[in-house]
Amino acid sequence: METMDKILHALTTKKYSDGITLITPTGDRHVCMERCEFYIKRQTYTGPLQWIIADDGIEHFSPGMGQLHLKHKPWSNKVKSFTENIISILLHIEFNKVLIIEDDDWYDRKYIDIYRQRLDNYQLVGEGPARYYHVPTQTYRHLANRHRASFCQTGLRAEILDRLYVSALKQTAFVDARLWSKDCKKFVFQDKIHCIGMKGLPGRKGIGIGHRPSKAFHNDLNWKVLAKWIGFEDIQFYRGFSQKCES
Repeated sequence: METMDKILHALTTKKYSDGITLITPTGDRHVCMERCEFYIKRQTYTGPLQWIIADDGIEHFSPGMGQLHLKHKPWSNKVKSFTENIISILLHIEFNKVLIIEDDDWYDRKYIDIYRQRLDNYQLVGEGPARYYHVPTQTYRHLANRHRASFCQTGLRAEILDRLYVSALKQTAFVDARLWSKDCKKFVFQDKIHCIGMKGLPGRKGIGIGHRPSKAFHNDLNWKVLAKWIGFEDIQFYRGFSQKCES
């Protein structure tokens, strides 16, 4: 309890500079991280930027963009890996706007700029309804979320990092649901999707529902749906892994 109180005090009293901090929990997902770096490098945003990666993978990984790389020994299970990696990041955050960047997802070139603008007016922002694409099976799904966003599509102001900390302490996979249940000034935008949840890529399997295709997923055998979502140029990367990725 004493440690928790100290962390909460540190998070709520720290003075954050103007800018963007990206946070990414990961481990043994090197192919995903390399692609994630590609999406961040091509962002239109040019302001102050910090990217913190918490990595509990067994295999060696060296970030290529000068990110703050927090290396941990493997946690006891995948849920604990996810939540403990998040917790380990929080005290290192320097900027007042924080975006969750998951390693295996697709991000539009203007993603950071758009979320930066959205956080001018809200403490917690996201997009909905979410879209998931399972690469090995070439199937996709639209979720029905309109009142909360998926974790990969969430941004928050540093002034409510204490809420993210408490949500992660519960040690469940539903950190996003717990965070969005908190009382704050929040909004889920439904104008355009700037992030797609890409599932089934090489490396350690994820814990979200999108990693387990079901009857709720629809076929996209000709890649037409994904091309409409992310553009023909970007789908070439995923087509190259369609026969190799873990299901």
